[in-house]
Amino acid sequence: MYLGYLTNVSVGASSPYIFTTKYITNSNISYNSTTGLFTFRTPGWYKVSFNTSAGGTGNIIPTLYKSGVASTYELAAMTSTGNTNLVNGAFETIIYVAPSTPNNFATLQVINAGVAALTTSATISIERIG
Repeated sequence: MYLGYLTNVSVGASSPYIFTTKYITNSNISYNSTTGLFTFRTPGWYKVSFNTSAGGTGNIIPTLYKSGVASTYELAAMTSTGNTNLVNGAFETIIYVAPSTPNNFATLQVINAGVAALTTSATISIERIG
């Protein structure tokens, strides 16, 4: 399981959320704190939960990218009128990581597909469920 968070950080348009790792309990998942990229090293089913509170001028759209491809339904679309107009959004989903050849791992990343936003808080948890 992985649990990460961020507080009071500006997340730019088209930029990844860079989480601070609270804990990681095994080697099923690794995390690159420079790129915000999660790498799945073990096939199976995973539950991904994300929530955030942020403000900006326009649409703030944290979007889940799986192996470099943006999801069309795993996102949290919010509209804010400024940095002090905080809006909340969340998504939760189950993903399947298929078995693959050695060193050909699946990846996951949350990217802000909307306007730059002052993110007061965001958390992500990724748990292998089967």
